[in-house]
Amino acid sequence: MRLSHCFMLSLFLFFFSSSVWALNDRDLPREEARAKNGNVASQVQVGDYYYSRGRYAKALPWYRLAAKNGQYDARQRLSYMYEMGEGTDRDLLKAYVLTRKIQNEYPNRHSDSLETTERRVRELAGQLTPEQLKQAEQLIKKDWKF
Repeated sequence: MRLSHCFMLSLFLFFFSSSVWALNDRDLPREEARAKNGNVASQVQVGDYYYSRGRYAKALPWYRLAAKNGQYDARQRLSYMYEMGEGTDRDLLKAYVLTRKIQNEYPNRHSDSLETTERRVRELAGQLTPEQLKQAEQLIKKDWKF
């Protein structure tokens, strides 16, 4: 299990865009204004800014907003945060539902992403009860929102 967590952390860091490091304290207010006005890339960038500084609870709403707008990376990051309990209570059901939605809605991602997503689905499913899996499938069909 520890290997899985190390792998997930590596994956999470891989998904960080290089622009994350370009956003500094001085630029944050401008980027937050863009994010509040619906700029999805800015929503992810502001989330990344806070996440990279260990301010997970501040990152979470930005990832949620970008995920609601269909942003792939935000959904990955949000799923990981639910799985690890970063900035929120640990919720494997939400992590699983998000990961399954990623699997269903982005089937044409490159093979490494697809294989990683499929592996995460299997790992998360293994940690849920049959009742939780049934509930998750219902949430996926209902187009559950984050």
